[in-house]
Amino acid sequence: MWFLKKGCATENIGPQALTTEQVARVPEAYRALRSFDFRALARVQDVCRRVERELDLRRLNTPQEAKAQRLKALEREAEPGQRKRAERTGSVPLMERSEEIREALDQRVWQSRSDALAAIGLQLEPVYTGTKTKRLRGLTIADISDPGNKLKASALDTGVQKFGLGSLDKRILKGTPDFKTWWPERKMSSSFEPLQTPDARSELKQDYDLEVAQHKLDQEERRRELADLRIRQTRELRAKRRALMKQRKNEAIRLKPSERRAFYSRFSQQVRKRELAELEARHRVERSPLRRRRMPTWHQFIAARADAGCQKAGAVLAAMRPVQTVKKTVTATGPKKRLSVPNKEHSKDQHLANQPTTRIPKSKSFLSGRNQGNTEMPEHLAAYWQRHKGGQGRS
Repeated sequence: MWFLKKGCATENIGPQALTTEQVARVPEAYRALRSFDFRALARVQDVCRRVERELDLRRLNTPQEAKAQRLKALEREAEPGQRKRAERTGSVPLMERSEEIREALDQRVWQSRSDALAAIGLQLEPVYTGTKTKRLRGLTIADISDPGNKLKASALDTGVQKFGLGSLDKRILKGTPDFKTWWPERKMSSSFEPLQTPDARSELKQDYDLEVAQHKLDQEERRRELADLRIRQTRELRAKRRALMKQRKNEAIRLKPSERRAFYSRFSQQVRKRELAELEARHRVERSPLRRRRMPTWHQFIAARADAGCQKAGAVLAAMRPVQTVKKTVTATGPKKRLSVPNKEHSKDQHLANQPTTRIPKSKSFLSGRNQGNTEMPEHLAAYWQRHKGGQGRS
């Protein structure tokens, strides 16, 4: 059978076997006689995509579409999670530094790649899968000063070059160790100074990091004070309960046994419950100054500085991405209304046919006609007596 040769793709032709009409349209240099197993995977993919279109299923990407998506990687911005983290902590998303990261990873030796990343304040971090038998799965790039700021190496892929762990291992010099061999025996880079030019943002970031550190120390001190206060309040609450129990016992001794049950209920509602509520309210007031305070985010910190008249903060705030707050629309809802379901009209024969067979015990037989008065027998029971007893519904 005639098939297209590799690299000779033609629009709307292939990858299945060529028909007689298609063979006439395709140049002889672009086609070849192959067995049925040639490019079986490509033909199966083509059939799957066609079935997905016919059945309106979720359509997967073809190899050409996947390649087109990789070509857009150069224009790709930071992921939503990285943008939110940048607004909260002030760290620059690593996707915005993709060009310098790619230049560092273009080195042909893993140690050179590690040193080049360290010079710009970044480091390599392997990703393992499994708990007992750890297996190397991938590679991430992390900020040394902010370990939580990470980026998958494969996110740096372009349409021309890939930067996943497997692709980076294929581009190393022959004779040099791969990542799995080099990582346990790697040499730690010497102390370095990140190549950063002093600007308004870096100065404000230092002030923000100092405020974050001070906030953590303050919260730790508050946590210790709150723990000690809770211990004292728990002891006071237990002592109060013991005192109330002793008071109830002393007052109940003076009463008659028949009056004690009512006294216990009255004491619990009027005395014990009221005094314990007052004690809990006082404890809540004592704990309120030690509540945890939320640390302002980077965006809030810059906005506060800009409102105070800081020109540097104003310039940084103008360059930042605006934070979009989506407000949920609240619709006034009244009481729920029951949907009125129309009653289906059935014919008399259909109504009787749908009724279950009614079993009437002998002890509850119907009254005779003269004792029934104006009471009428239901239609389905009258039909039952007509069918089985042959009478008019009288026992």
